[in-house]
Amino acid sequence: MENVNDKITRTMENLRLNKMKPYFAESREQLNEIIRKLVNSDKLITSGG
Repeated sequence: MENVNDKITRTMENLRLNKMKPYFAESREQLNEIIRKLVNSDKLITSGG
């Protein structure tokens, strides 16, 4: 049975194979740091369907 870490690793590798750069954050603080580095403060991020 595959554990969560194995699934994350496999998913990130598949993203790399498809020319995407995956990021992984273990905490909300790490996530905020990644987002701050990637997105200028004058940009708006939304989600939804």
